[in-house]
Amino acid sequence: MISARLAQILSHHGCAAFAHSNKNFGQMWILSMLLFIIGGEAWAQQASAFAHYWDMPAQYNPGAVGKSPNLNIIAAYQTHAVGYEDAGGTMYAGADMAFQLGRSRHGAGVLFEKDQIGLFAHQRFAVQYAYQQKLWGGHLGIGVQADLLNEKIDGTKVDLVDGNDPAFPSTELTGSKVGLSAGLHYQHKYWNAGFSVLNIMAPTVLMGETNEIKIKRLYNFSAEYNIRTKNPLFYIVPSTMLRFDGTAFRADVTARLLYKKDQQRIYGGSKSEYTYIIYAKEYI
Repeated sequence: MISARLAQILSHHGCAAFAHSNKNFGQMWILSMLLFIIGGEAWAQQASAFAHYWDMPAQYNPGAVGKSPNLNIIAAYQTHAVGYEDAGGTMYAGADMAFQLGRSRHGAGVLFEKDQIGLFAHQRFAVQYAYQQKLWGGHLGIGVQADLLNEKIDGTKVDLVDGNDPAFPSTELTGSKVGLSAGLHYQHKYWNAGFSVLNIMAPTVLMGETNEIKIKRLYNFSAEYNIRTKNPLFYIVPSTMLRFDGTAFRADVTARLLYKKDQQRIYGGSKSEYTYIIYAKEYI
């Protein structure tokens, strides 16, 4: 078995949001700051998190598939520790859309993700489905996701003092496994929240005859709220993303200013870990 001496596949960033009206803005801001203070880092195996998680909820919650009537196509790439050799990065591409069957609304999507750091590479291909139900003036998405997981360790890059250490392979090893994920996502006019479980079956990927990688179950909670300002084109949007893999916990908090006019969106803000974000988007 690959021992704990082999590094886990790591990544950083998060998602979500809350708030209600200008009247209780103070209460929501205090809650956001408390989350910021207690927020830790998630070291979740095979789990990547992007700085703009709030704009790609289908990456971690299949219940968000089809939440918008638009065809959503998104591609993203982020590096890990910049300046370090073999630090690697995470590539993501996904698409989802809503469709009608009779009077009911549904969503379907696909995604591909590749996370690489050092000797390790994790790939995930998934197909997603969500049933969108009208509820309390918004939509509740109930989603499921089938995952094809692929793990790789390039043992040819290992540089050890003791070349016979059995904990480290000397060749390139790969293994695949089918997984299952599910999630709920509620979308209202000014706020949204979601809960999902990735890798429900917590599969073990066999790599060669003597090595294996255990993929942890990952629990995600996200929330977001659009606080209206006196200028109808600007919103203050606090959000948060909570993650737990049974061992490690991470809380990310983001605060951003949103400019919204017709189909144009421009964001600027900051999140925990002192990450600053400027982001533009236009719906077609």
